[in-house]
Amino acid sequence: MAFPHILGVALGSDSPPKINSFAYNFGIRPEEASNAYGFLGKLISEDNLAFYSNVYFSAMGPIGDYMDPRIYAQRCRNYYHGSGSNTVAFSAVAAGVAAFGSFLSTTRYPRESDLLQYAKAILDNPGSIRMLSIDHIVAWGMRLFYLRATTRPSNAWVASCTLMHLCEVVGLHEEENIKRMASVAGAAVVGHDADWLRRIFWISWAGHHMLSYEYDRSAVTFGAVTCQAIIPILGSVADQFVQIVQIIPSPNSPFQLELRAAEQLANQGRLFWNVIGSVFQCVCVLLAIDTPASSAHIPAAFKGLENLVRAMDTGLTRQALSIARHLLSVNIAKKRKGLIQLEAVKSDYEPSQAQPEPEANAAFPDIGWGMDWDQASHRAISIDFRSRHPAVVAHGGVIK
Repeated sequence: MAFPHILGVALGSDSPPKINSFAYNFGIRPEEASNAYGFLGKLISEDNLAFYSNVYFSAMGPIGDYMDPRIYAQRCRNYYHGSGSNTVAFSAVAAGVAAFGSFLSTTRYPRESDLLQYAKAILDNPGSIRMLSIDHIVAWGMRLFYLRATTRPSNAWVASCTLMHLCEVVGLHEEENIKRMASVAGAAVVGHDADWLRRIFWISWAGHHMLSYEYDRSAVTFGAVTCQAIIPILGSVADQFVQIVQIIPSPNSPFQLELRAAEQLANQGRLFWNVIGSVFQCVCVLLAIDTPASSAHIPAAFKGLENLVRAMDTGLTRQALSIARHLLSVNIAKKRKGLIQLEAVKSDYEPSQAQPEPEANAAFPDIGWGMDWDQASHRAISIDFRSRHPAVVAHGGVIK
């Protein structure tokens, strides 16, 4: 679909073909029709919207810094009074803000669930993808916050994946697209200047990667991220939140595990006090984590420490390398001792005393597709464990 446009640009066309789906399928069926949406004012009054929005901006705004509160408030007034250029997607933004503000408030709004469903209906509408806007992305961000606070990890994680894919569709991960969108007439009026667009992308990125990391799920990655860093502003800690999440290992994170910057500084003769300490500390932390993932980075960390010693060979740098090597040797010795102990247990096995494996159907009975999978996996493990260990059953299944 994109190739005709790319080819047109390469051939020097003043009007290259637009990217569309004319070669994507036959188009022999009509697309799903868009739904008609009612006025948000039927669910919540302007005063109540302002109240719960203020709760959101005071409690969550410093981190979930998607919008300028003053511009948002003006857009809400325009929406309720029928002026301005607000889209249907903005009503989903406002509904999401109010719903999460209600969650954060000591006085819950009676129709909080209706607000959430109102926004969801707009975001799930087929036309949302055909006419995707920044407001759609912000509305998905509001939905993600609410799901993270109220439902299962899988629901929030899937929503965060959708949010990242929508950022990619709009092109928020690329600086040139951000500058182009910010230059469109009226963009600043609705709060979509370059810094706010970068803020929307990086907060979404950080939220998604934090969810993926804590739930141990794969994160959405881009071919390249050229979006510049957000500018720190008074009253917001969003930039710090993003920087913390960027420490998590990720292909698109500007933070790199192989602390090469330390080697570069040493080679340049800029011997800041943290150059040797940071690399030494990295080695120690990797040894302390002691997982296959961390162990994979140990060779590069030791290589970096050895390069620092070669660049600046002193008694202290040699001592740091010596201690690191000693810790590595102790770690290896510990693993060998544990392996010997485990092999000794294995050598005592008597094949004739081995217990027969339970049948698959007995270990994992029909649990049904409609069951809660969190409970299902726990139940399956519990059943399997008890079937192998009758003593546990005798004690009521309680492990002490």
